[in-house]
Amino acid sequence: MSQLLSIEKRNAVLNRMAELLEQERANIKSANQQDLANYSGGDLAMKKRLLVDDENLQ
Repeated sequence: MSQLLSIEKRNAVLNRMAELLEQERANIKSANQQDLANYSGGDLAMKKRLLVDDENLQ
């Protein structure tokens, strides 16, 4: 059952994911602000990985 999707189906999936990301952009950024607020500050590399902004959401 391990079949590859056609390029059309893959593109449709990727396009839908992009649409959903755009629809949820504000919610994602809001949740990320909560994550950053709860961050203890012990690991600076972790803070960089936690940060989600418009540049990361492309």
